Amino acid sequence: MNSDNRREKELFIAKAESCLDQGLLKESEDYALNCLEKFPDDAEARVILCQTWTRMGKLDKVKKLLEDVDEAIYGMSVIYAKMGDLCQRSGLNQEAIVFYRKFLDLNPRSPISQEVAEKLNCLAPASAMIPPPEEEEAPQDSLSVMRTVTMAELYMKQGHGDAAAEILEEIIKRDQTNQRALTLLREIRGGGAPPVKCAKSDAVIEELSRWLLNIDRIRSYAA
Repeated sequence: MNSDNRREKELFIAKAESCLDQGLLKESEDYALNCLEKFPDDAEARVILCQTWTRMGKLDKVKKLLEDVDEAIYGMSVIYAKMGDLCQRSGLNQEAIVFYRKFLDLNPRSPISQEVAEKLNCLAPASAMIPPPEEEEAPQDSLSVMRTVTMAELYMKQGHGDAAAEILEEIIKRDQTNQRALTLLREIRGGGAPPVKCAKSDAVIEELSRWLLNIDRIRSYAA
């Protein structure tokens, strides 16, 4: 991406985030969609779109977007599994281990994960195996903070105000200028009408958390 495109993308993201912070959800949605129209692979625009649709109650759209992203991640990262096979056949076992681990980090539940895990177990001693992806601690970067705010919003929609408040208080301890977290916490502490519980949001919470963790992993490999 050249510098002009990067600046244009950053402008889209900044405007979308600003609208989201102000509660201008339709405008935030429009900016995120426009960004994705021009930059179809942009992860940050998808994060904002998930947050926006979550607050709009469009959980079906969130789930469909996450499913599409999972499919794309799987399709692109299969190359790691294939490279692992190539290295293993060539006797490059250490290189094969690295590729197999990268694939499993990104695709812990894919159709071929069990097969790849078995190949990895044959190459790596048990003491050298990495922890399962679900047990890894996610990096504390801006996307991790976005994930936490999104989780709090989903808990609020479910009617779990105490769980949402606990998450928001932790965010504010790290960043006392996070206006969205402060606003949400005030809404909870203000004792307003409890949000309507949405049964569909349980699956969305799991999918959204897993997908955003995958984004963190992809960013770490790209660094």
